[in-house]
Parts: sequence; C-alpha cells; structure tokens
Amino acid sequence: MYDKFAKLAPKMEAGKRPDNMDPRMKKEFVAEFDFEFDEKHKTVAVTERGVAKAEKFLGIDHLYRAENGPLVNHLHQSLKAESLYKRDVDYAVVEGEVMIIDEFTGRIMEGRRWSEGLHQAIEAKEGVRVQEENQTMATITLQNYFRMYDKLSGMTGTALTEATEFMKIYKLGVVQIPTNRDMVRADKNDQVYKTRDGKWSAVVREIAARHGATVHEIPKAEFSHGGTRNRMAAAARAR
Repeated sequence: MYDKFAKLAPKMEAGKRPDNMDPRMKKEFVAEFDFEFDEKHKTVAVTERGVAKAEKFLGIDHLYRAENGPLVNHLHQSLKAESLYKRDVDYAVVEGEVMIIDEFTGRIMEGRRWSEGLHQAIEAKEGVRVQEENQTMATITLQNYFRMYDKLSGMTGTALTEATEFMKIYKLGVVQIPTNRDMVRADKNDQVYKTRDGKWSAVVREIAARHGATVHEIPKAEFSHGGTRNRMAAAARAR
C-alpha cells in the first residue's frame, strides 16, 4: 500500500490559497490544485480536486468512508514525504535504510523512526525496503525519567538562570563556580528595535563609531532588499 501511494504523491499538484481572504471568499474559493502544505507545521491539506484524483487513482467511490480511514492517513503521509521531507536534509539513505537527520546537529539519529506511517511513506518514496511501523507502548517526560535516579547532578553554563526550575522539579540547588580568572566580558543590556531597518542602521552606526568614521545617509533600500552583504558594504563606505 505504501508503494502505491508513493506513485500517487508525485502526480498530486501542490498549491496555496491566497492570503487575506475574507470569509465569503474562503467559502466560494475553488482550488485549482490538489493539496497545500505548511512547511513550518509539517502538515498537508487535500483539496476536493485532490480527493477526486486520489479516488480515481485508487478506484474507490468515497475516500472518507469509515472503511477507508487508513487510506486517508496513507495519502497524507505520502504527500508529506513527497513535499515536506527532503533527502540529505531531513533524512539520509544509508545502506538501504532511511535514517533521520537531527535538524540541530546534522547528525544521523540511529534507531529513531518517524511515527504514524511517515517513515514507511519515505521508505516507499526512496524505493528501499518498507519496514514495519513502530508502536509506542509507553511514554515518559524527561523530567520524570531523570527523577527515577537516586542521585542527580550535572554541570552546565546555563543552570544559574534556571535555578528556580531545578529546585521546583528536582529539588536541587544550583551552585555557581567562580571563573579561574577575573571576568573581562562586559555584559550589557539587550537592545531591541521595532524594525529590521532600525536594527541594521544601529549596526552601521556602531561599526562607524568603532572605526572613528562618520556615518553618511544610507538609502533605505540597502537595508530592505540588499541583504547582509549590502549592509556591510554600506558600513564600509561610511568609513
């Protein structure tokens, strides 16, 4: 079944509804695409046209009948695999297996698999052996897992700011170890700007001040469209 939906997913056309539609326009809107996806939340939504295309491909009359419930999940997961999960970005294929890539470290997460059929959908997409889906028998939060140990301790550079949380959850105090040498870093208050242009203008002024230069008037377009390279070039011209 996963292989069948892996053949269907590339035939489905992605699109996006216009932004800022009023309720009446939303009600009357007829999508000329099969599905839309949200990269931020990793979700997909199938349109009426997409449902009709899937029903024709699968040879069924009504996709959303109770007996076809598993097919709806297969469809959603195959569309996610096709449009939201990219090879060598979200996962890698290593020796015939789909391995998840940690989005923060870029490392392979061995032994980890996506749930609800997503991993199988990606395996079918990549043409490797589709393995059985894992079942979650029990879950536990990290906080409760750590509390199962008789003794707890640790060292980190950010514990002091979370001292209240450590005491509340683990009944553990936080001890600050002084630096080996006197602190030379000057910790100043954060500066928050209302706009991006205001922030980058302040950066240019700071660079010019450190070099003893005079800041000339810089066109706003250089901040809005030019990117970091133009901003730094503007700072260089101010010297």
